[in-house]
Parts: sequence; structure tokens; C-alpha cells
Amino acid sequence: MRYAIIDNSTLTAVQRLLGDIPIKNKYSIDGDILAFESFIQTVLFYDDVFFVDDYKRQYRNKRQELFKYIYPIELEDENYKLLMNETKKITNNYVTTIAKRQFANDNFKEFFEMLRMNITFTWDLSSSVYYLNYKLLQEHSGVDIGKYSELSSMIYDQLMDKTIDYETPKAKIYDSWGREINSSYTVVNSEGREYETGGMTKQMQVFLSGLSWLDFRTTFYNLVANQCQFDLVLHPIRNAYSINLLNRLSGYKSTCINTIIKAMNGIVDKTLNRIISAAQPITIEKELPMFSVWMADKYENIADFIDIVYHLKGEKEFTICREILSDLDDLYCNNKQADYIRNVNLLIHDLEKQMKRIEDLYGVNPSTFSPVSSLIWTNNVAAEITNLPTLPEIKNRITVPTSIKKLRRYSGFGATYKSLIDDLVQIQGLGAYHDIITKHVVVDKDSRYFDIKTEEQRFQNYKTWFKIPM
Repeated sequence: MRYAIIDNSTLTAVQRLLGDIPIKNKYSIDGDILAFESFIQTVLFYDDVFFVDDYKRQYRNKRQELFKYIYPIELEDENYKLLMNETKKITNNYVTTIAKRQFANDNFKEFFEMLRMNITFTWDLSSSVYYLNYKLLQEHSGVDIGKYSELSSMIYDQLMDKTIDYETPKAKIYDSWGREINSSYTVVNSEGREYETGGMTKQMQVFLSGLSWLDFRTTFYNLVANQCQFDLVLHPIRNAYSINLLNRLSGYKSTCINTIIKAMNGIVDKTLNRIISAAQPITIEKELPMFSVWMADKYENIADFIDIVYHLKGEKEFTICREILSDLDDLYCNNKQADYIRNVNLLIHDLEKQMKRIEDLYGVNPSTFSPVSSLIWTNNVAAEITNLPTLPEIKNRITVPTSIKKLRRYSGFGATYKSLIDDLVQIQGLGAYHDIITKHVVVDKDSRYFDIKTEEQRFQNYKTWFKIPM
């Protein structure tokens, strides 16, 4: 049996897409489609799915009613506090640091490199005061502002699921000369006039708070998955951050994690979809048809999509895939047998055949238009992490289906990952299917597109009357 924990941020995104939660930033929509696709893949390729029941108390009953086939994990108060404290210990060790106009610590530096977002910082004039703001540093004026605004919006949206009174660690910010930026910091404009500074813009404050909550919540879910020994499925933006978090906690020595990072960046690696060592974690990468597009093509009523997903779950090809993946888990647990490598590769071969059948059955007009969504799965990523804390047995209450035989897997949790940038490109080309999938979205009356601010690279060192480099 295969079990996964899915995060509340993904469920919130699905609810926005279904019209249960209004959106305030129109750039959130494409990220919500990606999260919905992750939700569908999780339901189809896992026997049972769970979520940590710590969402906003006033909305919990409605959430459990909508996601009636997903099972809540209720952590006892003391155990929840223990997980929170351990999360804080990890995240507080990596305070956000900005220096020389860019993120200086690996906490976010590698994350933005994976997103291909070159973030810079400038002082911008407003009402005779200069405020510190973040911008996308672009090499040329033709950069895809929409795509990067969507990524930025996913970070802002993380705060919508903020459920606890978590005080964001104060960022450390230094200018290009290494001087710390504080309340008494002044700047000199292009005319040689000295000005007081007013700290960060509201936009930058929210952005950094979103990053801190992203870090905190992603760390929390990795700890929970490690304790429960379930696979972990996170919102696409947390997903992209999670692999860099685990890479940091592994001391940057994990071959498995580096293979996943390559796959997320679209780089082919010989250790994908093939096992050459009994000590090697199984890592599989596939491009799957976008099931949300298939449903939009067949049914045109997103209000029924969740029930349709659970109907698909019972189809033979998905049942066989889950059985193969479960067999791969069992083989990994007992990998001392002499023919382990051969058996694993045979199972992977069988899985690829089933995935090809799924591609043929659920692709939309394969000869002309067939949008895909990535799926990268590893069966034991936790085994590569040396710095995850060892916690006592966490007591919890899980309302479980009668089909569950046991609630613990082999040592170490697995995870699924996605190629976020490539998947966003697929979303942007959906055309009429995009309209069908999003037709129930409720747009707040004050909503709009919040474009990320930009700075052309050729002007980054120039002062003007309204802008000063940090």
C-alpha cells in the first residue's frame, strides 16, 4: 500500500480553482492549476492520501467535507508543539541574508537559481523617501514578465495558509560595500543629495514574509513525512524549495538529490529510470498527460472533477501502476537479495509500459496538442539526509479507511517532485481548456494582475532621481 501526505497549500489552491475561495491576485490562477494537477496525480498513484489537520479552525469542517476521500492526521498538542519547535530550530539557523543586491545564503540563492529568477534590490523614491524594493533583474526587455509574476505570486500566496502566530526571523541586509542597512541608513542620489531611507516597501516585506513562511512550512512537512514514513506531496512552489532544503540538510553530498535537481531542471541523468546499484534510491521521472485537460475535454464541468478523479483511480491502468510502485517499495525494503537490481529494473520497465498506456489513453489530440505535466518520484529521499532531527514517536489520531493494513513503511520517506518552470509553460498554452478549468474561479472585486517589478541589467549600476542601487 502506498500512502502520501499532501499539504494544505495544495488543497487551498484546489479550493480556489473550484470557486470556494476568492482570488485577489489573478496571477495565482496558473499556479493553482499546477497544484490541482499535483492533487490529481497524488490521488491516482497513491492508495490513500492524508493531510495534517491544522488548517484555519473555522474552515476545517468545510475542507474535510470537500476532500472527503482524504484522511486527516490530528497531532496531539504536545507533539504538534514538538514538531513546531524542531522546525523553528532548523529554520532559525538559516536567516535570510541579502548582500550586494542578491540573496547571499544558500537558503534562497539556489532556490531562485532553480526558478531562473535573478532577483536584485534597489532603493526607490516615494514621497521624498527612498524605500528598499525587490525586482527581477532582466538581461533584455523581452523577458516573460507573466511567468515570473506567477512565480512571485505563488510565494505571496503562501501567507494565505498561515495558521499560527509565527514571528518571521528578521532578515540581515547589507549594501554593496558590506554595510548593514538599518533604521539610520542613508543614501545619496544621482545629484549628490543625501536622503533618509524608510526601510522596505510593503511589497518587499510581504515577499520576504512569504519566503520565511515557505521555508518554515516546507521544513515542517518534511519532518512530519519523516515521522509518519509517508511520501510527501507539496504545493509546486514548496516542492521546488523542498529539494534545495533537503540538499542543504544533506550537506550537498547526496547523489540522489542532485539527480532529482537535474531532472527538475530538465537535465537527463543516467541514474533516472534505471538502477545500477543496490544502495541507490529508486528515482523515476516521467512526463504524464495533464489529466485536468483530459477531464476538461471530456466533461467540461470542473465542479465534478474531484469525483471524476476518484472514478479514474479505479481504472485498471492506475491500479497496476500503484501495484508496481508498491512492489518497488517492498523490493527496496529487502534489497539484500542477489537479483535485486534486475528485479527493480524489470518493475521500472513494466511501469514505463503502463505509463505509456496512460499517455495514449489520457492525452488530448496527441498528434496536434498534448500538454504534459512532470512527475519525479523517489522512494527513499530521507535516507540521504543526515541532519533531520531524530524525534520520539509522534502520537496522532488518523481516521483511516478499512483497507489500510499498516501505517508505517520502510525506513525513510519518499517524495514526488515536479519541473515547475516547464509545467508553467504547458499551462500558458492551454487556450480554451484553460477557460474550462478556471470557469468556476471567483475573482475578488479588487483583484488584479500584480506584475513583478523589473530592472534591466544594463542599468543596474546607474543612479537616477527615482532609483538608487542598493
